[in-house]
Amino acid sequence: MHPVQDEQDANAPVAHAPRLQPHVRSSRPTAVLLLVLAVALVLGGQTVRSLEAGAQALLLNVVGMNAQALGQAVIFPLDGRWVGVGFTLGCSVAPLTALFLGGSAVAAWVRPLRLRSVALGVGALVLVFVLANQIRIATIVAMMRLLGFERGYEVSHIFLGSAISTLGFVAAVIVFVRLVLREPAVVSPAGTS
Repeated sequence: MHPVQDEQDANAPVAHAPRLQPHVRSSRPTAVLLLVLAVALVLGGQTVRSLEAGAQALLLNVVGMNAQALGQAVIFPLDGRWVGVGFTLGCSVAPLTALFLGGSAVAAWVRPLRLRSVALGVGALVLVFVLANQIRIATIVAMMRLLGFERGYEVSHIFLGSAISTLGFVAAVIVFVRLVLREPAVVSPAGTS
């Protein structure tokens, strides 16, 4: 440290070291991947619905219902005839999941997101959407068996199915946002508090 000798030295501009920005990796490759997955879900919607029908048939067979997947529908015996529930575009997890993937792609494009957090968030989102949808369809089938084909479908599809879908949607969004936007854990050196 040296003393200031005159006022001119005291007011002289001081050269500052360049300000260093923390290293932030771009998440644009993640954004592109998410967008590709969203488009693939939209284009492969029929395949997704067929897989959902197959999963539902498996679930119903576990509880002894003798169900079968038939394309994008699951069929089962009811009152001496085969009836079914179709996985239409609106009843599938594909469009909603694609919407979230597309939104996540935009977020990853404009904000750095960690690939691991995005992968965990998307995985959890898909899992909760699929579970909620499978529970919703199983509830519709159970109500059709309990109340008859038409009455059971009306009650369960409109009221119970909507409630299950809404709860599943809210749970999936909460888990997704928490996982994607969470800060990475800070590891402290051993022996420090």
